[in-house]
Amino acid sequence: MKIIGAFLIAMLVIMGIAAATVEQVKITSPQDGARFTTDDIVKIRSQVSGTNDGPMFVRMLIDGNRVYTSNWKATAGMHTITVEAADNSYFTNAMSVTVTITVNPSPNSK
Repeated sequence: MKIIGAFLIAMLVIMGIAAATVEQVKITSPQDGARFTTDDIVKIRSQVSGTNDGPMFVRMLIDGNRVYTSNWKATAGMHTITVEAADNSYFTNAMSVTVTITVNPSPNSK
């Protein structure tokens, strides 16, 4: 599959359609070390930038599990949030960034 993918990228470049190249992945919210309670919704926001006009693929993981929401109702404990971006859907050239947050039980919980 890697050979086919490399061939397709080479063909796109020859045809004048350049594949995207990820240059930066940044989590803008929450900040590393942020603290929340179980009453909070953790709003995860990121910025991804790159060169060329080709597609970029982005995925988000919480504690190593892929998630499909950016507004997360967290459980108590420490959690690692990772955002990865790549120039291909197999994430073979991925860049990533990680933050760790702490979620405490709500003072309102019984």
